[in-house]
Amino acid sequence: MAEKDVKSQLIRALEDWDVVAASDCLSCPSNHAWVAENSMELVPVVAQHLTEHTEMAGPHMAQCCQDLLVTLANKGSAKENLVAILEQLDSFQASVSVRRVLPGLAIVLTRIKQSSMSVSWAWALSTVACHLRTCTVPDNLGLEGVERLSLDQTGPARECIDMLDALADFIDPLINIVKTSVDEADNKCRKSVLLYFLLSALSRPLSFLSQHPESDPTGLLVFPASHAAAARLVTAVAEVTTNILDEVVKFPDSKERKSLQEDEPLDQTSISVFLYLLLGEGLCLDKVPAVYSKLYLLQRSSPHISLLLKEPQEIRVHKGLLLLEKLLSSITPSSLPPTEAENPALVSLMAPLVNVIVYQDVAELRKLGFACYSKFVNMFNLNGRYSVYNHLLNTVNHSGLLGWTISSLKDSIALSLAKYAESKPAVLYPEYTGHSLARIVLPLFRLANGAETDLLEVSDEVLATINFAHFLLVRDKENISGIQDMKSEIKNWVEMLTEGLKLSTAHYEQKLKEPFDDGSNMNVTVGGRDLPAMDEKKLKEVVRSALNTFSLIQFNLVRVKEQVEK
Repeated sequence: MAEKDVKSQLIRALEDWDVVAASDCLSCPSNHAWVAENSMELVPVVAQHLTEHTEMAGPHMAQCCQDLLVTLANKGSAKENLVAILEQLDSFQASVSVRRVLPGLAIVLTRIKQSSMSVSWAWALSTVACHLRTCTVPDNLGLEGVERLSLDQTGPARECIDMLDALADFIDPLINIVKTSVDEADNKCRKSVLLYFLLSALSRPLSFLSQHPESDPTGLLVFPASHAAAARLVTAVAEVTTNILDEVVKFPDSKERKSLQEDEPLDQTSISVFLYLLLGEGLCLDKVPAVYSKLYLLQRSSPHISLLLKEPQEIRVHKGLLLLEKLLSSITPSSLPPTEAENPALVSLMAPLVNVIVYQDVAELRKLGFACYSKFVNMFNLNGRYSVYNHLLNTVNHSGLLGWTISSLKDSIALSLAKYAESKPAVLYPEYTGHSLARIVLPLFRLANGAETDLLEVSDEVLATINFAHFLLVRDKENISGIQDMKSEIKNWVEMLTEGLKLSTAHYEQKLKEPFDDGSNMNVTVGGRDLPAMDEKKLKEVVRSALNTFSLIQFNLVRVKEQVEK
């Protein structure tokens, strides 16, 4: 059949959505030679029908176009088809168009001349990666637990999931070539190209989707829709690396990465998401060398966890918390020495973690963050915790967290006193005695603004400090800790606190008597940030709650006052 006849018949068949006639044009034996010779001309004829409209109105037509591109990829010149397909990819706007082209592109890339295969792969995968970076991703929806599974039903998420499934299929034949071409000189470059592409896909769109399984009412795990694709992509990473952990973490700064000469830098979160899938969800965990200690994995992951915790996107923050919680849980409590308590890699986790606990909108994430906070403190031995307490008491400004930290400090001192009773006269934990203890404890017995301090804002830490002081004054009669030497400071603090309670109580009682209006200048502060304005009913509830809190503080303060006056 003449050129004009084959091409015109194909155009007519596609315009009429006649999938049978279109397939016959390319599969007819008498047309094989001409199709093979002129496939470059036919690619745009077929690709122009890969639109969102076609996908929605006639998915059978979209599938036909995909199959036709696969036929052309198998029959035509690989080099010419590569140019033709990439030209079409550059013009595509919809992700569905990209997905439909990928099967044909995969075949073309497997047929490229082996000596220059990595160069062609880099060109093609870079073009596909550009589309990944423009994928529409889900917004923050404040979903928790099982609710998070419903995210997969949103339009943007569905689009991303379909793209990820297509990418996993697309990459498989390329991975097979790398596995079967170990001795070829170009194979190392191919692995670097594939690794860069795979990590790009993990950053966007995968990182914006949940891969964490949730339990249904019967206790069975339900996996999100993107979990299967994530597992396939991580498996592909394992296939192109010899040490799946070390090579990937070092890849952004490696000479292999720099040799690719990619215009677009690798997104920093790509390594973070990879570590989450590998260590947090356990995908391909059997590929990680067994020589790494749990502490090493935590240290190595810490900057990447911090990166996720600082992200504005809830799903990314969730990934960071899950990875951190998994790694912290793997370390035996009370096992780390003081040297590790001052390790910058570990200490750097605290600031972003505290920020999540205090300011994150999703309650589940705040709770998970606090669980990580307590596990972090408790993984150090008593000697090591001293440095942790010193750091936290000087950096955390949230009253609730400070209250928990002070209570934890009290428990640690109680344990050190119990150990002393067993080992007299040796002092096993000198950090919790004398000047060392005073260094971190004395600042607790001060009010930032004296008697005018907002006691409602700092109520948690004040109550914890009261309990702390009362416990030590009663428990440590031998003055092993040196608490008896701090009585004068504690007494001054009690007097100042008593005066502050009188002022605060009078202030809030007056507020309760005053008429409320929309212009009320009363506000409530949490962690240094003002909460949104409230209506009259809620404001009155806050005032009554504040007065109850002051009564509780006053009740407990009496016990400390009795001890310091003895």
